[in-house]
Amino acid sequence: MKLRHTDSGMEGKARARPQGVFTRMKETFAAAAVIGTVFLAGSGIGCKPKEESAPAAAASQTAETPVQSSPTMAPSPTRSARPHVPILATATPSAAGSPAASATSSLGATPAAPSAGIPAAGAAPEMASEAGPDACKSFPSIEGWAAKRGLMPLLVRAFVLAQSNFDDCAAARVCRAGYDDAACSSPGVEKDQGYDVGFDEMHDPAGRCAFTNAPAASGSAPSDWRWLATGLFQTLEPPVTYWPAAYHPDGVDGPYFDVLERAGLSCSSDFSEARACNPRFNPFNSDDAICLGTARLERFQRAARAWVKGHRAQLGLAENNTRGEEGIAMYVLANMYFGQWGSRERSADHPRCSSSISNGDCWAYGFAQSSAVTDSYCNSGEGGGDSVRCSAGRPVKSPPGQCYGYSDFVQYVNDCELPLLQGGRDYGAAVLKAYQDLKARCGRK
Repeated sequence: MKLRHTDSGMEGKARARPQGVFTRMKETFAAAAVIGTVFLAGSGIGCKPKEESAPAAAASQTAETPVQSSPTMAPSPTRSARPHVPILATATPSAAGSPAASATSSLGATPAAPSAGIPAAGAAPEMASEAGPDACKSFPSIEGWAAKRGLMPLLVRAFVLAQSNFDDCAAARVCRAGYDDAACSSPGVEKDQGYDVGFDEMHDPAGRCAFTNAPAASGSAPSDWRWLATGLFQTLEPPVTYWPAAYHPDGVDGPYFDVLERAGLSCSSDFSEARACNPRFNPFNSDDAICLGTARLERFQRAARAWVKGHRAQLGLAENNTRGEEGIAMYVLANMYFGQWGSRERSADHPRCSSSISNGDCWAYGFAQSSAVTDSYCNSGEGGGDSVRCSAGRPVKSPPGQCYGYSDFVQYVNDCELPLLQGGRDYGAAVLKAYQDLKARCGRK
């Protein structure tokens, strides 16, 4: 998940946020459907809103509906009451034989060696453009986890680039309505999507990344901003220091458990995916973030490939066109990962689809209808009398309403479907662009 970032610090010092092309994707959660889908399907947290009004509670039962709780903010405890709890390195691989998580490694340090049987990345030239110098560097965690999970290492890098531009201290700030701050997605206008479920404090358990938290709220007044997605993969899982005693490795509530309680979420999850990566999970630790992020990519990759195989006819793919299938599967994977694919949130007067089907199925249906209208058809006897889909012997292309004659699925979605979404962002295209850019610059697959 990718939101507008705020500045973070290394070792307590302010650090400027890299402003590469993909870090400028400010409106990731402009669509309400995305936030609901990602929380319930993409994050693995499996949280539900705290006790709230009946209308809000009812709305939260649908994955495509954003959580809209309005918790009363209690004053934040002082830092002196919060002892620093260091993350301890865990060098033991999981039972599944996954690469060991190193709690001390980071992008700024020499990466730990991968586990036995997991090939390390070779030397690669650094990127010279906006993506930053870390995009092509040897990164054994990426190579190792990609190999373990059957993912292309460069695709994993593309997601990291699109999510955080390789800033392992990245954190997304979501702001209340009316708060005028350039770091907000909608400064001074509307409440940012995700604000109601954000954390009013963010702390790196290792003390390496520093964050400026909003002043403590008092009474029912909301804090100016909260934090949501964090780390390389912009995960929604909080650090172990936020976990309740039931899931904390020491059997005690983490020192920031009260922040989790105030976050507008009541988590019933056991944080199983995060715990599998590191019992003392820290999203600001690059190894932990990559382990968790690739676990989800693996899951969505399987789903994307299955979806493409089941929609070959609508996509115009021949049975043996494996290259075409894989390319579209990458696009579908990215939109699934960001929550847009399975959502049903789109314009109420959508010209082609009812609200009963998902965006992905809607787009495939619309593309099939569009690609069937060709120049040959429009110049045939039947097409000559089709004034709705043809004009002067050519398919009518007047998106987003009249979209005929498209032969490229991604282009069709960009022209004809994205304008009908609240957010209007094509995350699949962004990841594909990042992948192609990295492939050209890094010389990897």
